[in-house]
Amino acid sequence: SNRVLPGVLVAFRERDDMPWTLAVVRRLQKRIGDRVDIGVEYVGQNPLGVGMTDDDEGAAPANAPPDKKVAALYLPESAARPAMPFKTLILSPREFSLGRSLRLRSDGANYTVRLKEPIEEQDDFIWLPFEVVGRKASGPAAQDQPRHAMPTIGARSNLAPPARGSAAPPELPARQPAKRVAGAVKP
Repeated sequence: SNRVLPGVLVAFRERDDMPWTLAVVRRLQKRIGDRVDIGVEYVGQNPLGVGMTDDDEGAAPANAPPDKKVAALYLPESAARPAMPFKTLILSPREFSLGRSLRLRSDGANYTVRLKEPIEEQDDFIWLPFEVVGRKASGPAAQDQPRHAMPTIGARSNLAPPARGSAAPPELPARQPAKRVAGAVKP
């Protein structure tokens, strides 16, 4: 309970065969003994780690080196309860700059996304929506996708992990299992 404080991003799942859920801790109440009640606010489900790079036209933060890789968690939209009607990203605060454009590469296309106004800002993360402002086909599979569609995250067969030692922007990686660190779940 010492590591779980209000404002912390947590990942959890009910069973090993269930999808991961991300939430922000909103309240913490200690009970008798070593029991703790934690109240959380839903952020999203099925997070996917993605790698991006700065787009040539976008404004990177002043301290960011050119072509620096940016790691983020991608959360797809969901119509199921609780509903999340738009796609979002979770970034490190040092990677955020309002209006910054980033390039995300998949097997079928390269997407340019522009960061929007944050939904949540904490010391360790920023949760924000984004808009797709450009798409360039990079393979025959991309020809069938709508102009501003994001990669189909559920269809993992056409997504490959990044090649080691490659100077190109990273591909969307396959979903990796989360690790437990001292009883806490770390995505």
